[in-house]
Amino acid sequence: MTPFGTSTGSAPSAVAMVRIVDGLLLAAFLQGSAAVRLAEMTTPAPPRMQLAGRTTPVPFAARPPPDRPGDLPAFPDELRVENLQLPVNLERAEAPHGWWGFGSTDPWPTMRGPVLHQFGTSGVIAPKNFTKALAWKWQHPKGRYQVTLGGGPTVDAAGNVYITASDGIRKISPTGLVLWHHVQADRAINNAPSLHNGKVLCVDEQAVAFALDQASGKVVWERKLAKQNGPDAGYPAACDGVFVASANSNGQGLTTVLGLDVETGKELWSYKPDLTVWDFAPQFPPGERVVFNDRSGGMYSLKLKTGKVLWKTPNAVDGQAFGDGGATLGLADDVFVCTNPHLMAGEEGSKGLLRRLRLGDGKVMWDQKLPQPCNAWPAVGFVGPYKQPSVVVAAGALMEKPNLHGSIMAFDTATGKPQWRFNTEAYTGPFPHFWAKGDTEGLEERQKFDSPHAICLPAHWSSANIDGNGFVYAGRS
Repeated sequence: MTPFGTSTGSAPSAVAMVRIVDGLLLAAFLQGSAAVRLAEMTTPAPPRMQLAGRTTPVPFAARPPPDRPGDLPAFPDELRVENLQLPVNLERAEAPHGWWGFGSTDPWPTMRGPVLHQFGTSGVIAPKNFTKALAWKWQHPKGRYQVTLGGGPTVDAAGNVYITASDGIRKISPTGLVLWHHVQADRAINNAPSLHNGKVLCVDEQAVAFALDQASGKVVWERKLAKQNGPDAGYPAACDGVFVASANSNGQGLTTVLGLDVETGKELWSYKPDLTVWDFAPQFPPGERVVFNDRSGGMYSLKLKTGKVLWKTPNAVDGQAFGDGGATLGLADDVFVCTNPHLMAGEEGSKGLLRRLRLGDGKVMWDQKLPQPCNAWPAVGFVGPYKQPSVVVAAGALMEKPNLHGSIMAFDTATGKPQWRFNTEAYTGPFPHFWAKGDTEGLEERQKFDSPHAICLPAHWSSANIDGNGFVYAGRS
């Protein structure tokens, strides 16, 4: 589940944990307490913005992952983390990660968190038992496989959840009531909604950008950006009155990044990166900038208001790499991008690549080759006993093959040295396609009722998230 925090004044805030599982939208609302974590070391130290001091890193094994899980642990057994459970008795206001409250009107307006602080880290303290904490679940009233749900739900200050399905955007209350459902004429939506200045912003599959009134769901404006968009799921977002989106499919991604006025939809600027973008997700560091990656993991920094290029840093000189992941802001004027090395495209048996870049000039501070492909977004925050931030990635190959290996790894943000690694069992999707859970089971129904979206085919992992006590979460397909 993806953690979100909601701010409701001085009273104890509700906590929303939201996740999409096999056609269901699940949510838990609670008041913070103990939690079971997928991968965790110990209760973290209070946050420190200085990148100084570290523990001795644990080296990765030089050999590739085993054919059968458990035959060859990446680390000695005593250093592996297997579903560790620790008691946590902190209330939200007492959590050591008090730095999540960034003053944003909405606590989770983009898929990686509040603008200026898109770290993939939340102040939410997760429940000990997700089954008992489950407050509600939503599925399409005619059946869970009638539509395909998009990832990256967003949450407003009142705890309402905004979620994309192929048949539109829904606003769902903290009690699970659908408050409104916006249908984009006969155009399907595959991008996630973002929140800004009382508006819900998105782009549909026919490259129409639009803004909805957050309270009522009524259309504020629409603007056609290009002939059409592609099948990838993007996460367009806004900062300081500028909505940054991508458009114009050439069959290999989207060719153009645009800045639109949030209030009117007027085009402020457009830019064509060297390579197309895929699953576009802009990040907004301080200083009126926007950063994003192209399909190979090349990074770009533009002026938010004008689109002027500040710098660009390619992944490979010839662009011959593909990654289904993206970039996440760091805590020290840096950005981390999850992608794959030269000539690799995220398939089973290939490697991944994690890079740290300096936001000022795009210089690569370090890169770390991973034992598995990196097809998700990193999370940056304080995890375990470490005195400095960690960057956490969930690595694993794309779908459509059996016996997919996966792991969750943490690295020192300053040096890139490994801290720990959690190995998961190999995953094999349902026969005969080896797709993600729900794709095969719902294929016949979606072919009948939603044929353009008969399968979802998500990446191996959701993006990792770090909660208010420094525990790491990632959903597996």
